[in-house]
Amino acid sequence: MHLFLFFIAQVIPWYLFPGTAPKDTTRVPLKQNPTTEVVEPVREIPAVNPGTDTCSFRLDIPDVINVTLALPLNTSPSSAGNIDFYCGALLAARDLGQDGIRLNVNAYDISQSGVTQGMIEGSDVFLGPIACQDVEKAAACCPCGKHIISPLDQRSAALVNDFNVIQTPATQEEQLRLLAAWAGEDLKPEEKLIVILENSADSCNVIVDELDSLRIPYTKVYGYSSIASTGRNELHNRYLTASDKEYFASGVVRSVSVLALQRHSVSLYCPAKVRSFENLETELLHNADTHLMTNYFVDYNNPEVRKFVYTYRALFNAEPDSYAFHGYDSMKYFTRLCALYGREWYKKIPEYSERGLQTGFDFTFQGCGAVNHATMRVVYSPDFSVNVQ
Repeated sequence: MHLFLFFIAQVIPWYLFPGTAPKDTTRVPLKQNPTTEVVEPVREIPAVNPGTDTCSFRLDIPDVINVTLALPLNTSPSSAGNIDFYCGALLAARDLGQDGIRLNVNAYDISQSGVTQGMIEGSDVFLGPIACQDVEKAAACCPCGKHIISPLDQRSAALVNDFNVIQTPATQEEQLRLLAAWAGEDLKPEEKLIVILENSADSCNVIVDELDSLRIPYTKVYGYSSIASTGRNELHNRYLTASDKEYFASGVVRSVSVLALQRHSVSLYCPAKVRSFENLETELLHNADTHLMTNYFVDYNNPEVRKFVYTYRALFNAEPDSYAFHGYDSMKYFTRLCALYGREWYKKIPEYSERGLQTGFDFTFQGCGAVNHATMRVVYSPDFSVNVQ
């Protein structure tokens, strides 16, 4: 199925593909009679510096960039996020065109049939598939000189060493490693770092190994019920847990929050998944001075984010969710990369870092492909501010 960019301008019943709004979008008020006039201003494209190694890199910028989206787009509940990703990517394509970048977008519904070599050969930028097993099948037929961009599934990172795969989301292991390093970076000599484990069988190897490799002193605690007895009342205590299980991570947040309310000086470092727990009030995250390491974060105070939300609502009659934001960021980043460096953009990918509306991009080569190391530090401060680093 081919779906081209000019479909945006036609009257299409986008309400058939509703997005799921995250809780934070309630902070953006609905506009009266929204239109599509809220757009990103035209920006200059940075000057290209292709380097001196002309033998390994050839500047070959196409007049029209062919972008392919290979996604399961059926109407099953499991594909809802893919449709939101697709809508976000279409909005990015529109904005890129307004920035002066000419592109042609082809979308393939791969619900029934997989990716073919012909789809990849005709593309300058190939986004998709979603699931790791589909990415592996696509990579197996990927022609020489082309790359598959894995936009969502962290498990696809295992394919990078052997296939031409660009892994977009940083892996959970990478996030935990950086979380441990962050806690160690903040730790002062007079403070105490306490690693909270679920039980004795929970080794949290990534966290512990990173702390050991950095020679950061820490104390292990099993279970969150004994947290209060391990800290030093007269000093600032930093707590670190790698568990993202809802019952356990919620218990850790509540326990550290109680210590804060008892006027203990505390900070908590934990996986970003705690933000999505339905039974955990945001107030508790602020009380615990919670530090999160995450791939995705949307700052709804950012004017560019608000423009995106308003325009997405106007075009698709739906709220943009995290999939829509990620589709927008991915389309913009990789298409602009091709506009800067040409069809061999993947050879220059470590030289072009960027932070989108929700996602950061900071790649390094690994094996036959590349992996993204961009993460965001988010702090829920006791003064009820949210700071992104």
